[in-house]
Amino acid sequence: MSVNTSSAKYPIIFVTGIGQTWSTLRGSNGERWNILPSSKEALLGDLGVRDYLAVLRLASNLIATFITGKNRIKTHNMKRVISSLFDCCIADENGNLPDKVDVRIYGARSFDVLRRIDFNSGKVCDSDDSLLKRLYRDIPCTEISSVYGEENMYCFNYSPFTNLEQDAELLHMMIEDVIEDQKNKTGADKVILIPMSMGATVVTSYLDKYYTDDGPVGKNYISKVISIVGAWDGSDGLADLLSMSTAQDFISRLYDIAGDKGSKILRRFSNDTILSILKTVIDAVVQSILINTTSFSALIPSKRFDSVAEEIFSEMNLKSNPKLKDIYKRAKSYNSAQINLKRRMTNLQRDCGIGFYFISGYNMDFGGGGGDFTFLQFTDSSDKTNSDGVIQISSTAPGTAFVKAGKRFENCEGRILSPEGSIDVSKCWFRDTSWYFEGQEHELGTNNTALRLAGDIALGRVKDVYNEKYPQFNKMRNIKGVYEALEKAESIINSDKHSFDETKQLREAVIKTRSMLECTLNNPENDNKIIKDLLCAVDKF
Repeated sequence: MSVNTSSAKYPIIFVTGIGQTWSTLRGSNGERWNILPSSKEALLGDLGVRDYLAVLRLASNLIATFITGKNRIKTHNMKRVISSLFDCCIADENGNLPDKVDVRIYGARSFDVLRRIDFNSGKVCDSDDSLLKRLYRDIPCTEISSVYGEENMYCFNYSPFTNLEQDAELLHMMIEDVIEDQKNKTGADKVILIPMSMGATVVTSYLDKYYTDDGPVGKNYISKVISIVGAWDGSDGLADLLSMSTAQDFISRLYDIAGDKGSKILRRFSNDTILSILKTVIDAVVQSILINTTSFSALIPSKRFDSVAEEIFSEMNLKSNPKLKDIYKRAKSYNSAQINLKRRMTNLQRDCGIGFYFISGYNMDFGGGGGDFTFLQFTDSSDKTNSDGVIQISSTAPGTAFVKAGKRFENCEGRILSPEGSIDVSKCWFRDTSWYFEGQEHELGTNNTALRLAGDIALGRVKDVYNEKYPQFNKMRNIKGVYEALEKAESIINSDKHSFDETKQLREAVIKTRSMLECTLNNPENDNKIIKDLLCAVDKF
C-alpha cells in the first residue's frame, strides 16, 4: 500500500518532549519545572527533621572535603539528600508522581478550547495566561495553526518521570477521544502524530503495544508520524551520564568553564578527587531519580542497553531498591521495541499506508547548543558525535551514518553525503522523507522553516525531499524573540505617537523580517542580520 499523502485535514497531536512538559506544585502560581524543580517551595517545602539532619551531615562532608582535598561525601547521605530535596521528581513503580505535583494535561481539547482555559485555575474564562498561551511558548507552531486551524490541533502532555507503557495507553485513549471530538468538525477517522524529542519514546511504546509487524491490533488510527528531533534510538550523551562515561579532557573543560575564581577552588583537589565527587553526585541523582521510571532508561541507545543496564541495574542496586526489578523488566521490553522499530515502521508504511517523516538538526557536538544541556559536553561521546547538541543524528533520523561534527567522510564510495560531508544518508531508514538542518540545535522550535515543513507534510503539500521549497539539506535558523519583536514593532507603527518618517526604518525592518520568515531556504548569516536590524530598530522606541 502506498503512503497516505492525501491533503485531507487529519487532526494533529503533538507528543511533547521534556522541554514542553509542564510540572508544578499543585496550587502553585504556575512556576514550571521539568526534570529538577527550581523553586524553594518545591525543594524545601516538605523537609522533616531527618531530612535537615541529612543536609547538615552533607554540609559537614563538603567542609571536610574542602579542608582535606579528598572526597569525604558519603554516597548514602548524598542519596538521602537528593531524595529529600527532589522528592517531587520521584515517581512510583507506575510512573505516578506524588499527589502534590500537578502535571498540566491538555487532554482531547483542541487548541481553540485551550485558548479559553486559564492555566492556573483550569477554568473556562477570559485569561491573559491561558493553557494555549503557555503551550505556544514551548511549541511555537502558530504558523501551522494559522493554516491548519486551532480546532484541528491537540497536544499530548505527560510527566518526564513516567511509565512508557502507561503513556502508550493514555495516548491511545486520547487518540480515540480526538477522533470522537472531530466527528462534527472534519469527520476524520485518523490522526497525525508529531512527536518531539522524548515524545518519540512514547510513540515507540505506542507502536509496540497497539501494532504488530502485520498491522494494527484493532483499527488503524494513524495517518502519519512526523518526527521533530525525536529520540528514536536514545541519546549517547544520556547513556554516558547514566554510566558515568566522561570525556577524556573532562578536567580541562571543567577548568575552562570555572574561570579564574572557580579554578582556584578546583586546584585544591586532585583530578581523581574531582571525578570521585562527580561520580558520587551523579550516582545519587541516577539512583534516586532517573532510573525509578522507564522514561530515562528508554533514552539509552539500543546497542548500548546491555552494557549501561549492567551498571545502573546492578545486583547491588536491585537489592537496595526492590522496585527496580519491575522497572528493569519494562526497560528490557522497551529495548526490544527499539530493536524491532525499523521493521515495524517499514511494514506499517508498506501495508497500512502510514507515512513516517523525520526532521533533524546535525553537525554539532553534545552540549554545543548551550542552555539546559551544556553539561553533555563533558560526556565521552561528545568527542565523537554528530548531533543537534543533545541527540545523535542516527537517532533523530534513524539509520543516518556520521563522522564527528565538523569532519568529513574520507571514503565516499557508495555514500550519499550532506553538502559538508559529515553525514551519510544512504542507509537512512526513510531516506526520501528525512530532512536535515545543519547547525540546528535541539530546540528546533526556534526554526520556523522546520515547523512549517511539518505543517506542509501534515497537509499533504510535501510528500518527500524532492521539493524545491524544502530541500533535504538546509541550514539552521534561530528566530527566538522575533515574533514578539514584530508584534511590538507593528504596535509602534500603528500608534499615533510617531510620524511616518520616524517609523521608516522600523517599517523596512518589519518588511525584511516578514520576507525572511516566508523564505524556507535558510541563510543563517543573512537571517541573523535581518533579525538584529529588527531588534535594533525596535529598541530605538
